[in-house]
Amino acid sequence: MIKMIRKQYTDLSQDEIQKIEKINVEFGGLIFHETKFNQIVQETFNTELSYWIALSSTGTMIGFCPMHTEKRGFLKYSYSSPTHLSVPFGGWIFNSSMVTHDELIQGMKYGINESGIYFSSIQFPTDSFQQTKLPVKRLSTPIIDLSQTEEDIWNNSLKPSRRKRVRKSQKEGVVMKRYGAEGLEILLPCIKDLYQKINRPDKPDDYYRKVIDYYAPKNQACIIVAERDGEVLAGNIVIGNKFYMHLWAGAVRYNAPSIGLSEAIDWESIAWAKQNGFSYIDLCVIDEENLPQLAFYKLEITNHVVPFYHMVTSKLSFKIIAKLQKYLTPGK
Repeated sequence: MIKMIRKQYTDLSQDEIQKIEKINVEFGGLIFHETKFNQIVQETFNTELSYWIALSSTGTMIGFCPMHTEKRGFLKYSYSSPTHLSVPFGGWIFNSSMVTHDELIQGMKYGINESGIYFSSIQFPTDSFQQTKLPVKRLSTPIIDLSQTEEDIWNNSLKPSRRKRVRKSQKEGVVMKRYGAEGLEILLPCIKDLYQKINRPDKPDDYYRKVIDYYAPKNQACIIVAERDGEVLAGNIVIGNKFYMHLWAGAVRYNAPSIGLSEAIDWESIAWAKQNGFSYIDLCVIDEENLPQLAFYKLEITNHVVPFYHMVTSKLSFKIIAKLQKYLTPGK
């Protein structure tokens, strides 16, 4: 019989934090599960960070799940990964020989005014949701197996049209550069231009800065930049751990020419991740319904698609309070 507890991050002991990090390494967790990454999210966006912890009958920690809670009026929204804050994956990391995903999710009990928004981790090479009885929605993310040679990835993963675009960027004089933390100030104008172009609010500079400052010296982050004639045109922030390196934060200048910049940056990111010994590189989610053009592009970089899952949980009381709040505060 497992026991489930939920603790605020500030109440976790150093021993508990060490056990969380140990489980993350042993059972294939992502950078988005690490306590430091989640601490940065909490500090930047003022979320309430807690951790669900699963204990065996002997009291041994066998799994964990980070949660970020945001308060909106009388309501609480708790995210296993707040995707709107550029945290694409989350969910439980656990010893599957001792507990199932279903048991863990069913043990997550929320308050009367709280909704649980659950996004799982990447389910590869083992899909722990295959036997689920829960009403989960299947989502996908494209990955590349970096155990292949660069030549095999080039020939078998990238479609011919994308390889042609990489060559075009080279012919147009585009130079690829790799940076650590010192590259952020170079990339920030591209990030701001992109968010302005898509008419969405950007993340605070400090978010990127804290992530890069912490992870770049650990070889868990790199800034890839495309330049031509000394002008920075586009780039990407790549972050991850030994299992998965993620193309996390793409960026491009507002008036950048169409000369294969995205393809060249992604290829350079793949090469960097492979050269540094990571297992897979992840293109961070495909959304064919809402972002069909971006999904089409990613599937031409790799068509190896693996699942992750999403579900929303709340009590009837949450729905009643939500209706009351909407009635009491119309227009908000």
